[in-house]
Amino acid sequence: MTYEYAEYFKLLLICGHSEELWNYVDNALSEQENISDIILELSSIGKDDNEALSVINGYLQNADRFDINHDDIVFKLMVAFLKRQYDGNFMSLKELADLIYKVSVSTERQLDDPWYQMFMFGSFYDDAEAGYLSMDDYKREFDLFINGKESGVDYLDFPPVKKKKTIFQKISEKLKK
Repeated sequence: MTYEYAEYFKLLLICGHSEELWNYVDNALSEQENISDIILELSSIGKDDNEALSVINGYLQNADRFDINHDDIVFKLMVAFLKRQYDGNFMSLKELADLIYKVSVSTERQLDDPWYQMFMFGSFYDDAEAGYLSMDDYKREFDLFINGKESGVDYLDFPPVKKKKTIFQKISEKLKK
């Protein structure tokens, strides 16, 4: 297992999606001749997610921070996982947006590209759901993102939201006149 895969599985474990890790371990046990120590250790813990996170964290301590390509390989692994969930309709768009947000924050790189894009997609879902952004636009842009195409909309360029006055504000204004 590479350090990038370990980081990817760590993010999935933190976000409550361990099935990918356990499938990887099962496949490695059945398909590889020379099984790495980390795979052996993970296979011996009985699919305990907390213990797996501990094992992976221990493994990642051996890595120099420059040994892990977070912004290319780990990001692409995560987008591929999200794409499988999206294409297979295994998660609703809301669940995907929540997961994307949680993943980006869990990286502690949510303000750096390319993780920032995930962070914003997670954040903007709530705005689209509340009607501040068009849900159709959000879905179209999400589809472009998840399929690795350039997004055509800069969400930061949307005009500010104009709040409607409540009935009490309108009455108060009339009383002041």
